[in-house]
Amino acid sequence: MANHSECRVKRLPAAGGGEIEQKPFFPTRLIDVGPKDGSQEPFLEESEHRRGAYLTLSYRWGGPESVTQTTQATITDYKRRLMFSSLCKTFQDAVTVTRKLRQRYLWIDSICIIQDSPEDKAQELAKMADIYENALLTISASISTSGTSGAFYPRTTINMVAVPLINNPGGGTGSFVSDRILSTFEEDVLTGSLSARGWCLQERILPRRILHFGRDQSHWECSAGILSENSSERRTRAQFTAKDDAGDMRQRLASDGPLWEPSSHAVTSREPHGSWYRMVETYTKRQLTEGTDKLPALSGVARRFAAAICNDAYISGLWANDLPAGLMPPPPAPRAAPRSPAQPRAPTWSWASVDGAVHYPCSPFDHIHLEAPAIYNHPVGPDPFGAVDFGMFEITGHVRALDTMFGFRKEDAEQMEEAARRIPPIDLIRADYDDPETAPLVPVVCLLVATRAPGGPALGYGLLLHYIEAQGAFRRVGLAQVWPGDFVRVEKIRIKII
Repeated sequence: MANHSECRVKRLPAAGGGEIEQKPFFPTRLIDVGPKDGSQEPFLEESEHRRGAYLTLSYRWGGPESVTQTTQATITDYKRRLMFSSLCKTFQDAVTVTRKLRQRYLWIDSICIIQDSPEDKAQELAKMADIYENALLTISASISTSGTSGAFYPRTTINMVAVPLINNPGGGTGSFVSDRILSTFEEDVLTGSLSARGWCLQERILPRRILHFGRDQSHWECSAGILSENSSERRTRAQFTAKDDAGDMRQRLASDGPLWEPSSHAVTSREPHGSWYRMVETYTKRQLTEGTDKLPALSGVARRFAAAICNDAYISGLWANDLPAGLMPPPPAPRAAPRSPAQPRAPTWSWASVDGAVHYPCSPFDHIHLEAPAIYNHPVGPDPFGAVDFGMFEITGHVRALDTMFGFRKEDAEQMEEAARRIPPIDLIRADYDDPETAPLVPVVCLLVATRAPGGPALGYGLLLHYIEAQGAFRRVGLAQVWPGDFVRVEKIRIKII
């Protein structure tokens, strides 16, 4: 790898012709790791006049007590000295890599963000996209389980045989042969310990270059492809796209060419928003220590995605130009159904409002029945892509009481049971509540969102809503698959959903 000593300097068009130079981005704080020989202890630096590239670290905390943290009480001391011996093992390994690469600066979130300052955290988290995207390299402790695990794992030599090179002018050993099967990129990265953590998703998508440290070998990842130590063959992103939605998004955002080709109206294939929802499916399978981080942990990717699709309005995890499809992730099977968190963190119509994995349908919608949405979204703090404390949209559409519709009336029970015996399992007319452990609220209405004909009779998709009189608005309580004929004679009305 070339030794880049400076960050990129962007040049922008100037009024009246010519170019103006845009200053390179630098994080508010960086760890100065000192010279390569370790003769100087690291320290935390705050400087607007800093020069030189920096590296970032992606890792798993494992618990607040397992990582070194900057607080308002320690920041003054850390600016003077951040003793190498006091750092947790993962941080020590990251400092070692930075020094070996002859670089001076390293960014680690728990040290470069003041952890007990809500104001500082809000300001710095809003910069995550810039921090990772402008880093020279991201060091990924891909299989470590905590700050004490370290990035380097012992390499065991099993049945290793030295093979001399016949034409080696210098003589001696040229290579080694072993019958040991090394850990793969799929094992170390796609299913490694970081793949289960919510914050680590954008730390994989945003960087330009990543050096993954796995169990038996390291892996290099950049826009050109993936290269592992045990292979001289570079693998392209296409080889992983089907099982690597994070890598797919990473490649798209890093591309210099067209990001998306025109596609069908399917929710998960219609681009560009289909790529976002595929990534959301992956993201919602991951774990977050703090449920309130649901939107902030994805804010960096959301910011870059908005720029890539010409600044479509981002609203609590959804996109204004794709609102109908974004509203429609059906709840999964009852055993895996998501639960509503104790503390609300997003509007009820957002996938971020529930805990657990969500899934977006692949089949195309034939017709959208919603009109003239007006959206209100109030973020918490300086990041418009981060946490929100209020979200609402007004929409015009067909609304009908659920218990007056076919399949949900008492008199339809026998007919539905008979249909289920003839066509098991019956999956045409059904209601799925976001929290199956909570009895459905009464009354419940259905807002018809879209219809499609999946090779047979038309099927309607709707939001299940309950009216909150004190707020003069509805809240989502689930989704329904309904008979569209129930809405033929229903006039459209204007409603608010929070």
